[in-house]
Amino acid sequence: MPTSGVGRFAVAVTAADTNYVYVLTTDNTNYAFYGLYRSTNHGASFSTMSTLSGGAPNVLGRSQTGNDPTVGQGWYDLSMDVSPTNSDSVIVGGINMWASGDGGA
Repeated sequence: MPTSGVGRFAVAVTAADTNYVYVLTTDNTNYAFYGLYRSTNHGASFSTMSTLSGGAPNVLGRSQTGNDPTVGQGWYDLSMDVSPTNSDSVIVGGINMWASGDGGA
């Protein structure tokens, strides 16, 4: 998990596997997508699933393609959910909705 440069956080869990905890983060400057992190041990430790700096689209931006890395709606619109039947199915919402079937990778 990042310790600096982060703005807001959203947390989601799933009934599909109670070991899983997801954390969605924004940056603290533009409130664009910063990263998605996943724990498979109740939050004791986290793995980085995707980051904006690692090439992921800005899922909190205005563009439907995610190619606007310097703007974000995370200061206002920040939501995430995980399927109750599939622990790898994650949905993130800002202005647009984004879905991942591989845990956000």
